[in-house]
Amino acid sequence: MWERLKVIGIVTLMTLLIWLWAETESLQTSQLAARVRIQETRSPLPGLPPAAEVVDPPEWNGLVKLTIGGSNAGIRGAQRDLDGERFISVTELGIGIGPGERVIDLATYFRELPALARRGIIVTSVDPPTLRVRMAAPGDPVGR
Repeated sequence: MWERLKVIGIVTLMTLLIWLWAETESLQTSQLAARVRIQETRSPLPGLPPAAEVVDPPEWNGLVKLTIGGSNAGIRGAQRDLDGERFISVTELGIGIGPGERVIDLATYFRELPALARRGIIVTSVDPPTLRVRMAAPGDPVGR
């Protein structure tokens, strides 16, 4: 009788552990917002002017809306990773520095972001998907 109770207890415990693991791995879709600032370096340096002035969309306020899919645990981690302001350097975007207008592909940037990819997150939409920006000369603030 005692052996049978031990077996039932072990089976119940294993079932519970598998159920809990499956719950954290079940897929869902969620919407997140990320605050983005384009600058010359990735580090948030005090007083550093933005490297680019957003020309299109003209009403853009620095917020990027993402629709993502993945496990519950992955989405919770993505929310933590995208919390706060995200400083994106122009060299990280591959658009180079120097005066002129350029298009920043935010959709590709977030789809390829290692912080999301390592969590198994799939970015299904990005709003706005692109930004048209006016670049300042290195070291000069834009919008003057």
